[in-house]
Amino acid sequence: MQRLEQNQHLLPGVVQQQLIQNNRPQINLQEILDALNVDPAILVNNEHLAKISGASLGMRSQDRIAWVFQEPWFQSWFRSQQSAMLVVDDSATEHDVTSGLSFFAASVAQVLREMMVAMPMTFFCGQHTASEDSLQGAVGILRTLNWELIQQLENFSLERIDLDFLEDLRKADIFALSGLFQELVSQDKSSVFFIILDELSMYDTPDRSDDIRDVVKFLRDLVERLNEESLQNQRQTVLKILITCSSVSYYSRAWFLDDEVLTVPLDAHGQSQGFNELQMSFHTQQLLDAANSDMEHNGT
Repeated sequence: MQRLEQNQHLLPGVVQQQLIQNNRPQINLQEILDALNVDPAILVNNEHLAKISGASLGMRSQDRIAWVFQEPWFQSWFRSQQSAMLVVDDSATEHDVTSGLSFFAASVAQVLREMMVAMPMTFFCGQHTASEDSLQGAVGILRTLNWELIQQLENFSLERIDLDFLEDLRKADIFALSGLFQELVSQDKSSVFFIILDELSMYDTPDRSDDIRDVVKFLRDLVERLNEESLQNQRQTVLKILITCSSVSYYSRAWFLDDEVLTVPLDAHGQSQGFNELQMSFHTQQLLDAANSDMEHNGT
């Protein structure tokens, strides 16, 4: 697979050579969804598995999750009215298909759903690592994000998508997938979108690492562009990206900028009470109250 960085001239705008306006048959939404080929039942099950993993977490992992929820940097990212990427690096935690961070990611997604303001787009990388899994790697992430984004958008146009582009989507072409996501986001004017990519470091392998790095850069560029457009009062769309990693190598650390990474210290702990259902309810309610207060203050 070619790497995104080899075609960076395509990323600042829509994939120009593939989204051309001319006389052609109109592509409909069902064709796009069929091309993405994402089973929503799998996504629901992924998050369910991450959530129930909390029952088997050791006290140390529970305390570390509580620490992240209490960390001002995380709370600031959650409440901010600006687009931003936050990477939670907990390399000292247990490493498994579903980790303490997976439970944390699922908990954040639950908070967002309870707010009923922004529905999260989630992807649990640890559950899509098999080579035969059609959702594994960078392509699986982009297919899923596009499918989830479409479910959130009320009105959008497909007139810039032609048959060739649709065929590239069917082939899971990484440039077409990134172009579609950017095209859909570009049509929004004022929504708040959350992306949660759990255990991205699971893709720190020779055959996946480069594509993952380029997808991270693609998303970062999108965040920066949205902030620039907000400053220029062109639109107020907000994109917040939360990435979790429980095993960060020298190579995967290079995917991120220093000011994006919240590293959980070795001696981190919450209030030495673990992170049971009562504690989770307490911390999530704190986030909900703070976020709702900010929304009222900002008139949203």
